[in-house]
Amino acid sequence: MLSYQHIYHAGNLADVHKHSMLAWALSYMTRKDKPLSYMESHAGRGLYDLTDAEAIKTGEAAQGIARAATWFSPDHPYSQVRARIQAKHGKTAYPGSPVVAAECLRPMDNLYLSELHPQEFTALQTNMAPYGGVFKKMDGLEMALSMCPPDPRRGILLIDPSFEVKTDYQTIPKTITQVHRKWGVGVPAGQAMLAAARKYKRVVQVNCPCIRRKKIISPFEKLAKNPIQIEIGGGGKARLTLEKMRQLGAADATYPL
Repeated sequence: MLSYQHIYHAGNLADVHKHSMLAWALSYMTRKDKPLSYMESHAGRGLYDLTDAEAIKTGEAAQGIARAATWFSPDHPYSQVRARIQAKHGKTAYPGSPVVAAECLRPMDNLYLSELHPQEFTALQTNMAPYGGVFKKMDGLEMALSMCPPDPRRGILLIDPSFEVKTDYQTIPKTITQVHRKWGVGVPAGQAMLAAARKYKRVVQVNCPCIRRKKIISPFEKLAKNPIQIEIGGGGKARLTLEKMRQLGAADATYPL
């Protein structure tokens, strides 16, 4: 029985890290006049209200986006997405990765989202209806494998599970390897939960040869001293430095785009 609901954690520092990089990456990729596919395996509900009781209960957004909102310049893609969402839905609206992606994509691009939790999937369909796309209530890793290579072939697959299914530590690296074999031009992207960083790092090293770890993946608080540099699959590389991200942790990362 799936119990994880992201509203309890929406807007935390890990979210800010992920969403700001996602917005930047898609902004970079959409500069080229060629269509792309965005796929997400664990989509959640896509849009959140940070005044909901669940968000207030954990206080993670108060320690996350409430602090980090001013760390990004107004012309940063993440700031622009958040500004558009707040104009549409109010100042307490927070975009999840499906909405961040949808706001960055163009009419020529395709959106594929998967969510297995019944209530979250229903909310996802409602929140994403204005954008359109393909929404599937199924295991996200199965969706990724069944739809790869997508049409168009150029694109990103975001995998960011809750890890409440413990076999994900073994399944995800294997799935990324399989996806890479089927979709060599695609960009698999994701982040490991901190509590499992050491275990996940070992699994990735052993089972996922398409990921080459450049430096040690360390706990979030120590990333300023040990920044991550990861290359996934082939393709070109683009350097990404997020202003003031040293206050969160990793300030530097290299991603294939």
